Amino acid sequence: MDDRRVLHSLYSWLPQTMVWLYQQISNLHGWRSLVVCQKVENLDQFSWVDLHYLESHGKLHVLAYKVCRALGLRRHPRLYDMVADSFEPHVLHSHFGPQGWKDMLLAKRLGIPHVVSFYGVDVSMFPQKKEVWRKRYIELFGHISAVLCEGPHMASCIKDLGCPSEKIHVHHLGVDLDDLPFRPRNWRLREPLRILCAAAFREKKGLEYAVEAVGRFKSDYPDVDVRLTIIGDAIGTRSSLRIKRRILRLVNEWGLSDRTRILGFQPFNVVIEEAYRHHIFLSPSVTASDGDTEGGAPVSIIQMAATGMPVVATKHCDIPHVLAEPNRELLVSERDALGLSRSLATLASESTLWDEIACANRRLIEQEFSAKKQGMLMASIYNALVEGSREIGVATALP
Repeated sequence: MDDRRVLHSLYSWLPQTMVWLYQQISNLHGWRSLVVCQKVENLDQFSWVDLHYLESHGKLHVLAYKVCRALGLRRHPRLYDMVADSFEPHVLHSHFGPQGWKDMLLAKRLGIPHVVSFYGVDVSMFPQKKEVWRKRYIELFGHISAVLCEGPHMASCIKDLGCPSEKIHVHHLGVDLDDLPFRPRNWRLREPLRILCAAAFREKKGLEYAVEAVGRFKSDYPDVDVRLTIIGDAIGTRSSLRIKRRILRLVNEWGLSDRTRILGFQPFNVVIEEAYRHHIFLSPSVTASDGDTEGGAPVSIIQMAATGMPVVATKHCDIPHVLAEPNRELLVSERDALGLSRSLATLASESTLWDEIACANRRLIEQEFSAKKQGMLMASIYNALVEGSREIGVATALP
């Protein structure tokens, strides 16, 4: 089979916070990838030749889907079926669990392997908030060929939802190391200590604890000119806007107003440019009150660590698995702003740690989280499924 084709199915191509999916598909060699989705955004940043979305096929398709969805007649737009019939894929890859359930009947009709990648919110919040998703996932797990997830913690959560262990496989979200030159950071007392956060204003990102941690550090070490940059913004929901107000209030209460920049959402290249201007990446993820979690680990942690920046974060989900041992010593429990502040202080007072952490992180990421390597592994997964092999090329996550 010389021309192997995979159809990637998802809701939206592509939010700025999902650059990792673009890199994942871009590095998939030996397979032609077509993307089908309902909506598009940021096409100036994430252009894709083989892209089909609902509005591009006319308003009639949009209206027809809205009617059919309201009547419970269709799980996804008819466009998905039309594209699949024309493209004749050898594998259907659904991104996020709910999309996988919607695509289940399509894969069955086509008679091809069905791969579903879970990413976090679909593992934690969806089944916790709506019992119907637990039932739908059980149905999905009975039909799909393979479930992919970021790390062992997420794998365990998916097993708890009822997925057979033999169908669960860890496939890391890779980063493009060519875009992330290794420049180990160092800091001297007489220069500003620049701390970076990059996340949407969601409860699970723990940004309130980041602000408090920097505020506590400033109070404990008044001789250090600490500066905080936050890249991100509210996403339009009431809860996200509420978190934004809380962040702004904490910045003021901790006396950080003249030391903090909030840049809003920025293109990936701007995020990376800012990264090289900073010394420490702060990413204190938590389990949200609605059950939402990272599931795995924020890809931003992998990206920042790859550049040579030490990471101060929490022991949330798979975060400990994406950082090397020297950096893991800086991880603290969730919602522990005091512990985060102490980790910042450790870095500020122990300059010998910086090179050790940077080099160990880079080695780990080159070995386990390279987008090129993960792209080859993804291709091997597809190949094995098409060829009917029981060994799909990545370690099964659970015994």
